[in-house]
Amino acid sequence: MARGRSPFFVPACRVSPLLYLAGIVAVGVAAQWTAWRLRLPAILLLLAAGFAFGRVPVGDPVEGVTEGAAEAVAAGDRNPGQAGRIGPADDLLTSDGATDDGSVEDADPGSAGQVEESDPGDDPLQGRGGGAVIPERLLTPAVALAVAVILFEGGLSLKFRELREIGSAALGLCTAGAAVTGVLAAIAAKLLVFDTWQLAILAGSIFTVTGPTVIIPLLRQIRPNGRVGAVAKWEGIVIDPVGAVLAVLAFEGIVLTAGAASIVIPLTIAKVVLIGGLLGAGLAWMLSVLFQRHWVPDYLQNPVALGTVLLAFAASNALQSESGLVTVTVMGVWLANQERFNIEPLVEFKENLGVLLISVLFVVLAGQLEPQSILDLGWGALAFIAFLVLVVRPAAVFLGTLFSPLSLSEKTFLAWLAPRGIVAAAVASVFALELRHDAEEAIERSYAAGVTDAAAIAEREWWEGLLEDSARLVPLTFSVISASVALYGLTAGPFARRLGLAVANPQGVLFLGGSPLVRAIAVALQEKGFTVRLIDSNRRNVSAARLEGLDTLHGNVLSEKITDRVDPSGLGRVLAMTPNDEVNSLAAQNFATLFGRSGCYQLCPHPAEGARKGEGGAERPHGRALFREGVTYKLLQELYERGARVKETRITQEFDYPAFLRMNGAEAVVLFRLTGPADARTLRVNTANVKLEPTPGDTLLSLVPPDTGEPPAREAVSAGTGLEGELDDDDSRLGLEPPQLRG
Repeated sequence: MARGRSPFFVPACRVSPLLYLAGIVAVGVAAQWTAWRLRLPAILLLLAAGFAFGRVPVGDPVEGVTEGAAEAVAAGDRNPGQAGRIGPADDLLTSDGATDDGSVEDADPGSAGQVEESDPGDDPLQGRGGGAVIPERLLTPAVALAVAVILFEGGLSLKFRELREIGSAALGLCTAGAAVTGVLAAIAAKLLVFDTWQLAILAGSIFTVTGPTVIIPLLRQIRPNGRVGAVAKWEGIVIDPVGAVLAVLAFEGIVLTAGAASIVIPLTIAKVVLIGGLLGAGLAWMLSVLFQRHWVPDYLQNPVALGTVLLAFAASNALQSESGLVTVTVMGVWLANQERFNIEPLVEFKENLGVLLISVLFVVLAGQLEPQSILDLGWGALAFIAFLVLVVRPAAVFLGTLFSPLSLSEKTFLAWLAPRGIVAAAVASVFALELRHDAEEAIERSYAAGVTDAAAIAEREWWEGLLEDSARLVPLTFSVISASVALYGLTAGPFARRLGLAVANPQGVLFLGGSPLVRAIAVALQEKGFTVRLIDSNRRNVSAARLEGLDTLHGNVLSEKITDRVDPSGLGRVLAMTPNDEVNSLAAQNFATLFGRSGCYQLCPHPAEGARKGEGGAERPHGRALFREGVTYKLLQELYERGARVKETRITQEFDYPAFLRMNGAEAVVLFRLTGPADARTLRVNTANVKLEPTPGDTLLSLVPPDTGEPPAREAVSAGTGLEGELDDDDSRLGLEPPQLRG
């Protein structure tokens, strides 16, 4: 049953398997970086890269074949029954029906007693070229292990204290919401895509999931206000194992008789809950004890944790299919909420590993799929996706959060946030393969037995219908993933801003420290219309800041829990400005998880007496150096005590930046530069290693010493090495006037 070559296949030069595998990693990481630069959903670019990369022919011609067969090998086709082998089945393999030109005639299933040989185009899991590099028997478990790590990493971000406000909403979405999604999605799948109810129910179960691989990056990009982000995070992580278990139950219902299913399904649920809960909690407790008592050295803690997660997942699945996802999620949640040891190094390691795994997985899985199989779904798939977005998700959210304290705008936002991710793709791929194998074996046994009674023929036809439907499951899943990620990724941010739950480009500042100097700077920024929040452990500073109208949080900036207590809405950066250089450095490192390293700033550390540069922790700041080289807390405090105040200066054609420097003297410290119109100003922090060049129309906020009536020193125009927004040349470093200002 041969088909023509897919129009998506473009012949290319063969590449070695080594180069192909290295290219997968490079392309995946490049897609992530490009998405970050363009502010696009990363998975959308990863899928596009996977579809393109999967068309690349891989490997050398098979030795011992004819020249014509070698040319066929170069075309990149492969026999779906020979995992890992390059070359079209019609040319490289022969059968009893082989013709003189090497082609294979379609065998008569009734006479041959076996299933008809399928063409690669009939199998949505058999990609061109790249799919042959990773054999199916290795790809499936590798994907499963990667998903386990991703879910474990997601579990590490779930804190029980968040449930005080959003517990009812998260529980409702993962129970009633999941049930509504499964039922409505199954009905739509039967009416629009599948011919059998069995595959429709399986698809409905799979599409209950969303997933941390897509939800968390979107939340990081949107930064919604208040509790709605926590609700979406909890649902995205917890619903994955729930959806996987539902898919297991649906699959059991397909392959078992009604009587057997009534016994097996309740037993399966009990085994999943017991195995996942007990094994996950037990292993997490074991790790916490090992790490707390220092029985595992620091450099081995991450490898030990990773090995334990993978082993737990495999062992759990061996005891009960798909229970491993529950096990690793429970492990992550347990470790995230224990108090025995600091999990931050583990979280950072898993985050980096998770990004790499997501990059590789989407490229590999998309490369396994023949794009033509997506087009073969027709308009029914588009109608199904529209039904999921416009009917199923809103119904699930509003019913699942019926008794929750969420506002109407928060519910509306959640109703427009349900992208599907890697878990849906992995689960669909696994069950499509298992169902195809079961169907092929059943059909082959039926033909081999030569049965002719009506009941046996009806059963065989039922299996043939399932086999045909199973070929649509993976293309439909990837269609839903691609469309949902594109739709929600491009519109969820603007939609959240329209609802008042997020801002487009957060310009606000979080100040760490509440001294009078810092409060004066914070008040000046707040008066310019920017969101300002402040954290300090000194209750007097906190009280004074609140009296001045500043949103202030009392707490230790080095606490592991402080980042969870901060409301990130409207904030785009953090400025560590405490009197302690070590605290500033460690706090900048701590808040990098919330703002990224590019958004973390700290005052320059005061050099220790007699120490060379680079010695001591304070000399190795983790944040970007604030204001200019050598501007320490001590220097700013001395200026403030002498009467320096925050001053606003507008740069014009007549009063340019050199004029500002000449007027205010060498001690003036430029803090911020404000650009753009008054109703949409952009805040830029002055730093020591990036030059800002104020232009007419910009506004500078500076700490300016009091006017003594004396002319400023000649070195007032000296910027210092690398000073942002000021001049940097050999003369300035010597404290001389720049050439353009000399008379």
